[in-house]
Formats: sequence, C-alpha cells, structure tokens
Amino acid sequence: MRAVLVAILAAPLLLVGCDNSCQQVCDRMAKYAEECDLPVSNDDIAACKDAQAGKASRDDRATCREYNSRSVIEEEWDCNDLRAYWNEQASGTPDGEDGDGE
Repeated sequence: MRAVLVAILAAPLLLVGCDNSCQQVCDRMAKYAEECDLPVSNDDIAACKDAQAGKASRDDRATCREYNSRSVIEEEWDCNDLRAYWNEQASGTPDGEDGDGE
C-alpha cells in the first residue's frame, strides 16, 4: 500500500521536464538571450513552449533534436536574432511591426 501511495505522489514529478525537443530549444534560447543581456520572462518562455506543443511541432521535432545544442544555436543565432525572436514572442508580431502589418 505504501508503494502505491509513493507512486501516486511521485507521478506528477515525472511529468516535470517532459518538454519535447522543440520546447527544449525555447529554454536554451532563453539562456543564450540572457548572455546577450536580453532578459526573457517566464511568460515568454511559456509562450514559446506553448507554440511548440503537441501537433504544432510534431513535424519539426527531428530538426529540433538535430539543432538542440548550445553550440548550434550560437552558430545560427546572434543577439539581434534573439532580440527579434523574443520581442515577437512577447508581442505576437514580428519585431518592428505594430500588429497591423506596417
């Protein structure tokens, strides 16, 4: 009985950190952004992960696994790229646009 109780209580802990490979890129990009003196909020990271959840990233996960290392991200993205990406995540529009396409 005790083992069952421990298993029930521990089950939610097993789900922590179960991000798919594309969601994991969100965390790595946020850490890299901080090195660029670009603070990324937990809400921005959550929005990034939500955008990569479920079916939204299913076809991209192999690519995300391939490019999911710090060194590859640093080769592909510079601080300006990260700034534009995270600004877009926060506002919902590409950096420099006001939401009406201009």
